[in-house]
Amino acid sequence: MASFRGLYDKLVSFIFDTSKDDAYSPVSSDYVAVYDSDGPRNTPNNGTWMPKKYVPVTTIGSGGGGGGSMSSFEAEGSGVIEVSLDGSTYTSGPVTVENGNTLYVQAISTPSGLNWQGTFSNATSYSTNDVVSWVDPVTSVYYTYWATTSISSGGGNPNTNSDWALLGSQGPQGVEGPANSTATTAFRTVNSSTSVLASGSTIGTNNDRGVFILMNNTSNSTLTIPLGLSEDPSTGIPLKSQVSVMSLNTGTVQVIGASGVTVRSADSANYLRTQYSSATLIRKATNEWYLFGDLTNIA
Repeated sequence: MASFRGLYDKLVSFIFDTSKDDAYSPVSSDYVAVYDSDGPRNTPNNGTWMPKKYVPVTTIGSGGGGGGSMSSFEAEGSGVIEVSLDGSTYTSGPVTVENGNTLYVQAISTPSGLNWQGTFSNATSYSTNDVVSWVDPVTSVYYTYWATTSISSGGGNPNTNSDWALLGSQGPQGVEGPANSTATTAFRTVNSSTSVLASGSTIGTNNDRGVFILMNNTSNSTLTIPLGLSEDPSTGIPLKSQVSVMSLNTGTVQVIGASGVTVRSADSANYLRTQYSSATLIRKATNEWYLFGDLTNIA
């Protein structure tokens, strides 16, 4: 985003001189930057300078003038920013800046004692210094506006009425964070000697996503992870999901993967160590799982 050099504080100016070798040659996406700083004015690049507002350059002239590559451009105010050409009356513009002209930019002073009025209503009349919120029905962006004068009801939305000055707007949508793995939500008791990790429509009945499986057998039993188990978020077990298993009885419990399924654990241990031992499975990939807990590699 380009900006004129030398613009600072609340009232700024720029002399457009095409005879200079480094004369400004704007493009339509450029902005005039208005700065506010407590730092020295001759060091606009120090860390204390912060741009407060940008005045858009709206139209670019054509042809040459002096030693520069352009003859004119237009700039206009935005919100509480106004522009003036060669010291004339300040306006929201646009104004045409030609070779030799001086462009002035000022920020309208925001008064103290603003009066918050809540959500804007076109059926309400507003007094000077009232402040309202307004949400754009198309973009859903939140704005706050300040009444620079008394405004009668029926005056239209703040974005279309010049008696309202823009105070602020909602920032851009942040990046969505990663989804959490599903927490344990149900128990499933297995009384047989074999069980297969399940995916289906009902958690705890035919879907083991987030389930605590209780292996309740006095003889040896196995819990098998099948090949290509569904990852559907509604009826399957998505990646990063967890499944827990406990040896509820005295029988030995082993967790294994079907042919083509990799189960990774410390020292390749995949037996629950004793009665009431438990372990957790986390789905790393379609056919790759992590297993950790109170395990042993001795049956």
